Amino acid sequence: MDVTRIPKIELHLHLDGAVPPETMWRMAQEKHVSLPVDTLDEFYAWLVKTADCRDVNTYLARFELPLQLMQDAPGITRITCDVLTTLARQGHIYDELRFAPQLHTRAGLRQQDAIEAVLAGREQALRAFPDYRCGILLCCMCIGPETANMAENLETVRLTQEYLGSGVVGMDLAGAEGIVPLRNFHPIFDLARELGLPFTLKELRNYELLKWGRQHQDRELTDDEMAADDETTYWLLDRGWSNDEAAFCGGEH
Repeated sequence: MDVTRIPKIELHLHLDGAVPPETMWRMAQEKHVSLPVDTLDEFYAWLVKTADCRDVNTYLARFELPLQLMQDAPGITRITCDVLTTLARQGHIYDELRFAPQLHTRAGLRQQDAIEAVLAGREQALRAFPDYRCGILLCCMCIGPETANMAENLETVRLTQEYLGSGVVGMDLAGAEGIVPLRNFHPIFDLARELGLPFTLKELRNYELLKWGRQHQDRELTDDEMAADDETTYWLLDRGWSNDEAAFCGGEH
């Protein structure tokens, strides 16, 4: 059976976590980025090994290599096109690709430049595969105390509004988990609500899945788990926000 003939949809895909290994290998050689291995086969093995991490925050550290390759517009566009081309060839009909523009500003790019580079790569892929569709989500980031990058996060929210309907379909909050309560990021979502922006929050969904699992094991949540609920998640529901991974009502699909 040819699985590429089965239509597929992916609603949670990180651009810097989906770069084809061959693309990373070639670009690392071209950009003279140091790698811990000498051959493409060894590189494949290294990628598989580093995927075996003890927690999500350790895993996130593995994104450093692709991020090094995505600090200029041509590199971002090339990787975006390669990722979407790979998906289209695998039989995908619609995907939502998310990335954090603020992580691509180390070498002088603005967040806006990074967004336009991603949209350029998206456009190249859509021209090559006219029946394929892809929406882009712009991620705010949790990198530590919420004050560390609040200005950058608020800029991401405003840029979501600017590019909504031009390939961008919503926003997200990504990054390290469990460092600070989710409620500390309320200025981001207050602004998103004011601007009428669609967004997704994985942490809220993960909590609900955890709660469901505990209930089906005939076990109540622990006090610590309930405290995490009170402090980090359900304040969003109190504010009237819904939790639906694919509930994007705006943007171009």
